[in-house]
Amino acid sequence: MFFYRSLKGLLGSGIGAAILLFSPPAHAQDRPPPSIPPAQEIILVRGNTWVLGLPGFGSNRFSALFGEYRRAESAEPGSAGAAPDSGAPDAAIPAAEKTTFFLWLSGEGLDFSDGAWQARPGLGAAYSARQRRDGEGLIISLSLNGQSWGAYTALFEFPRGIAAAGLTEAQANGLVQAWAAKFLYFLALVKTAGDMSLPAVVEF
Repeated sequence: MFFYRSLKGLLGSGIGAAILLFSPPAHAQDRPPPSIPPAQEIILVRGNTWVLGLPGFGSNRFSALFGEYRRAESAEPGSAGAAPDSGAPDAAIPAAEKTTFFLWLSGEGLDFSDGAWQARPGLGAAYSARQRRDGEGLIISLSLNGQSWGAYTALFEFPRGIAAAGLTEAQANGLVQAWAAKFLYFLALVKTAGDMSLPAVVEF
């Protein structure tokens, strides 16, 4: 009986000590959980149109699938008019200052050896990421492996630069990576070339 009571007392005191040891302080219990920043969205407001001419390669007639993307809070679907027929965005585009980036997706073999294209930091080697500055604007290039559909190059043109689009350099990298991942996911599902399209909404 004495042994039982002693063992019970030891176990009881041990459990109590463990509770005291591992219980968070009262002020920590009142602390709200850390907030997770909400995901941002970009929306395709104009595009899925085949055009001739790519930015960053001088005068050319390379074919590409074109799109214009805006941040969700400034998107006005259908308000931007027809797609341009050359690499330079049309000056008459309404609300152009709200554009986050223009996108050209091309299956053409492109030459980046003119010295103006530099490696884009922060995106790793998987995309052979490059960038080119054009005045205040910036173009980011990603090489995409479309598996059975072949290789593609995605050109993201930030016409007034990344900061003017309300993004940090890291956010811009996250944005183009999220776009590429979503495009490649859906590309793997298409049955014919006519089914290929640009992502309508991308979270990053």
